[in-house]
Amino acid sequence: MIGQLHMLSRRQCVCVLSRVLFVGLLLCVSSVGAMDVNQASSAELQTLPGIGSKTAEAIIEERERGGAFTSLEDLSDRVKGIGPKKREALQEAGLMVQDPDGSLDSETQ
Repeated sequence: MIGQLHMLSRRQCVCVLSRVLFVGLLLCVSSVGAMDVNQASSAELQTLPGIGSKTAEAIIEERERGGAFTSLEDLSDRVKGIGPKKREALQEAGLMVQDPDGSLDSETQ
């Protein structure tokens, strides 16, 4: 289909390309999901904006030392370098806290 774009008018080309880009965007957005801070691996945490290897390891070490996080505020209180702004950005990026019974903490919904 893309190879045949030269046979279409400019308007038709723009329409076809717009649809292709739109579908691609939908696929990207649908693949982005929530991530539970109490289950995430270091590699998974590092996919979040502002989380590098040191912060990811600090999160995991604190989770192992102090037990599961009860909220994103608890995460922020216990892990150095995660303040209110970063906590908000992480929440917007899909980081959440899931209780052991499977429900989401009300702060993260």
